[in-house]
Amino acid sequence: MMEASVLAAICYKELKQENLAFATLHPALVSGAQYGYKRIFADESGIYPLLKDYQLYNRSKSALQEEVPSDYLEELLVLSKRAEPLDEDVNKLTSREKDVLRLLISGATNREMANQLFLSEGTIRVYLTRVYSKLEVKSRSQAILRAKEWDV
Repeated sequence: MMEASVLAAICYKELKQENLAFATLHPALVSGAQYGYKRIFADESGIYPLLKDYQLYNRSKSALQEEVPSDYLEELLVLSKRAEPLDEDVNKLTSREKDVLRLLISGATNREMANQLFLSEGTIRVYLTRVYSKLEVKSRSQAILRAKEWDV
C-alpha cells in the first residue's frame, strides 16, 4: 500500500495537484517513519522533488495531523537525491560512453573494458577522453567520484 501511495503521490505531483500529492504522501511517510522504511521512498525516481516540496509545505502549513520526524524526512531526502535522474553532465554522455563509465566505476582496466564492449583499447581511450571532457574532470579517479554521486 505504501508503494502505491508513493507512486500515486508522484503522479499527482506530475499533474500539478500538489495538495493531493501531499495528502497521499503523508500517511505513507507517517507509516514509513514508524517502521523505518526508506527504500520504498528512495528507490522511486521523481520522489526527490516531491519530498522537497512536501518538506516546505509541511513547515509552512503545520496542518498535517501526525508529524513526520524531521530527521527521517531529511534522511529520505538524502537517499532520494542519489536516486534522482542523472545530472545534466551525465545526460550529455552517449549510451556507449555511459557503458564505459559504468565499467570504469567497477574498476575495469582499459583492456577489460575493450574486451567486454568488443572494442579496441585505443577506442576505449577515446571514449574515456570524451567522458572526462563532458564531466569536466581530468582523471580516472575524478570521473569515478563524479559518477558515484549519480549512481550511473
